Order: sequence, then C-alpha cells, then structure tokens
Amino acid sequence: MKDALGDRMKEQYENRTRFMLPRRTYTIIRVDGKAFHTLLRGWFHTLLQGCAPFDPEVSEAMQHATKLLCHEAQGVCFGYTQSDEISVVLQDFASTQTCAWFDGNVQKICSVAASCVTQAFNNKFPALVSGHAMFDARVFTIPDPTEVENYFIWRQQDAVKNSVQMLARTLFSHQELEGKSQPEMHQMLYTVGVNWAERDTWEKHGIGVYRIEDMGWYVDKSIPVFTQDRKWLQKKIPRYPRAIDV
Repeated sequence: MKDALGDRMKEQYENRTRFMLPRRTYTIIRVDGKAFHTLLRGWFHTLLQGCAPFDPEVSEAMQHATKLLCHEAQGVCFGYTQSDEISVVLQDFASTQTCAWFDGNVQKICSVAASCVTQAFNNKFPALVSGHAMFDARVFTIPDPTEVENYFIWRQQDAVKNSVQMLARTLFSHQELEGKSQPEMHQMLYTVGVNWAERDTWEKHGIGVYRIEDMGWYVDKSIPVFTQDRKWLQKKIPRYPRAIDV
C-alpha cells in the first residue's frame, strides 16, 4: 500500500530530527528519578530517624529496575545503581554482526529506558504516599574503556557524597549543614555517635548488577571501592577485540 502522505511526514519531518549514536563503541545510559526527595518525603516520614536514606524497600525497587533494564537493553555489560539513579554500559562490537540497541536511535533508547525503569520501580514499590515515580534518561558514548571505568568511578564517588549527606540530613537541620564539607559532616556525625563507615557496603558505595553464567543478572551489594580495586571493574568492561572478521 502506497502512503505518500506518510512517506512525506517521515522523510521531511520525523527522520530529520532523528539522531543516531556511532557504532562499535561503549554506550552509557543513565536514568535518574524525577524529584525523588519530594516524592518519597511522605514515605520517609513513616520511618525511624536515621533509617530513611537507606530504606531497603526503596533500594530493592531500584535493584529490580536495574535488573530489568539490563535484561531489556541489548548488549548490556554492567549496571550500577545508587540513590535514585541507574547507569548501564552497552557494547555492540562482539562481532561484525553484533547489533546496537535500536540501532543507536537516541530517542528510542532514552524513551524506552526511562519507561522501563519507571514501570519496574512503581510495580516493585507501590507504597508511595502520593503520585508515582518518574524517571528521565540520557544516552551518550565513550570510546575508551578506561574512560568508561572512570565514568563509574565518578558515579560511585557521587554515591559516597550522597550517602554522607543523606545520613547527615536525618540528624541535622539544613541550617546546621549549610556550607559544610564532607569531612565536616563526618565529624558532625561522630559527635552524635554515628559512624558512616560502619554502614553496609551498598549504602555507602552503591550496587552492581552483572551477568553470571547460568544465573542471569546478579545483584551485588558488596562491590568494592572502584579506585581501590580497579581490576574488579575492568573485568566488567569488555575490551574492543584486536582483530575483527571481515
């Protein structure tokens, strides 16, 4: 069936705003919660002071959403979640026949990734006092594997900063914390008998998700500090093959 009008709409308008990622590289997708602090405020008020920032039910919903994104997105090597964000790295260079997810179509990757995580989180965590969680997504490429590692180091450093701040905010007012550095927040926590270093690993450094043969996607709540064990992270990021079949 010929559709001249449809062809004109696609060719002259829709396709001209379509952006495609380059092939045979590392693709990063980061998904972030929209206004999560406000969204979860009512839920956190029902929890004991000092527990809210690391609520296991919220974390389990984020883990569930990360696993689903890893399962749905083609070519995922490694996933990482902390606070209200998820990052995954995809590759499309295992062979010359390896396809990129949605052929690298930026609009499709972002829209599907955001909707996938939104649905997964809300299905796993229906206890919100009002409204539903929403997530946005961004996608970009990094050509060098070392820089991919550095990206996850950056996100883990952000996790540490968020973790310290969130714990401090449950015990001190905004005015008391205003202008305070991370070391100063640590000292303030010590004065009330709280040691951030004693918190569980997942609360401090985030959670990794990766595939284990015959076990599917595995949630690792005891990941190392990436700067201290970079080899662990390197094993999760495949290297570009030296030789490619023609």
